[in-house]
Amino acid sequence: MKHHASARYPAPADAVLHMFTQQEFHRRKLERIGLPEFHILECREQGDEFIIRVERKVAVKLPGLGRRPPALSTVVHTESWNRATGRGRIDVQMAALRLTMQCDAAITDAGADACVVDYDWTLRSAMPIVGHTIERLVAANMDKEAAPEHAAGIALLAEDRAPTLHPDQRSASAARATTRRRRRAQK
Repeated sequence: MKHHASARYPAPADAVLHMFTQQEFHRRKLERIGLPEFHILECREQGDEFIIRVERKVAVKLPGLGRRPPALSTVVHTESWNRATGRGRIDVQMAALRLTMQCDAAITDAGADACVVDYDWTLRSAMPIVGHTIERLVAANMDKEAAPEHAAGIALLAEDRAPTLHPDQRSASAARATTRRRRRAQK
């Protein structure tokens, strides 16, 4: 099954690509979204290629399970980005659902200080009988499930860019994020 998604960032493509090719960004992003457990299995660079492989525990929520708490499943997520082309490849393996998700991604500028990341996904489940149903359910929820990671990416981008900007140039959302962090630190 195919699925297309786009994510807009308030920064030029080269700034977002730089962020995507930093191990520290991935660690901070996963901490920020509150994953219960994750491990960076591999992080390396080969020429213009940046590759990171992360094992994470994610909640599997399937219809028909009632109000039970969702079970945690191990997912292995491999992401690679080419600094020269601005193109990426994402591979996600979810063993519990026998699901493989592969994505070709591209970052393009969208105005003076913005860019769009386009994600073209292919989902395949090897689960007998219900595989196509699993693919449809996962595809239908992908945008909602990706939203916290996208929001964390935007917040981290704003934090990392803030020291180079005059306070009057900061976006309102970055200022609100700073205020929230200060309030949490005071508690």
